Amino acid sequence: MKKLVAILLCLLLAGCSTVIIDEEVPSIYDTAMDDGQVLIVVDAGHGLSDVGAINEENLGTITEADINFAVASALSGFLAERGYTVVMSHDGETKPETKYDDGEDTYGPGERADFSNAQAADLFISIHCDSFPTNTDVYGTRLYYGVDTPNSSLLDQSFAEALKYKIEEKFPSDKKVILKPMSGNSAYTVLYKTTVPSVLVECGFITNASDAKKLTDESWQKDFASSLADGIDMYFEK
Repeated sequence: MKKLVAILLCLLLAGCSTVIIDEEVPSIYDTAMDDGQVLIVVDAGHGLSDVGAINEENLGTITEADINFAVASALSGFLAERGYTVVMSHDGETKPETKYDDGEDTYGPGERADFSNAQAADLFISIHCDSFPTNTDVYGTRLYYGVDTPNSSLLDQSFAEALKYKIEEKFPSDKKVILKPMSGNSAYTVLYKTTVPSVLVECGFITNASDAKKLTDESWQKDFASSLADGIDMYFEK
């Protein structure tokens, strides 16, 4: 529990006085636990019939979807070990049914957001890899979150900042993580439509040889997933 000191200005007959009220207010974790669990939706970007970005020079036959699912699966395992309830947006083989249907064969971002909203989730995190074919020197992790969207709040930024802190703590010699706020309806659909604090993680660039080497390394994938779990703990003040 956290203490909130509320300062109320009261107009009295003799003039204005300041009244200090010291009261207990629930933490983010306590609020999430109102229904008896903290539920996190982990979305492995692309997948199923959508392989995402490809780069045979750096990845061979491995696709972005393969990397996304590996990191998302590792993250789900770490979160479950820490006592969170975890729901993955798909199992890598089957497209789940959602009320929203974008009319495409692929599992679209609107459908993923609708799936998350149906879970009574407390957080949503989407795992991706970036690609920049015209400039292979671009590298590093980027975190996207919504601002000024129908459902965004300062908690989206707090979530992203906690992830940034823990990724940089885990990989101190790497490039600093870049935070990318996305305003209004220019935000990615999974950030715009989800009703809980949400972050889209671009783990690295498959078009950069150094990033690609890490992204395809199972040990690095687990370390990166662990840093995301640490960030979620930090967000919930655990």
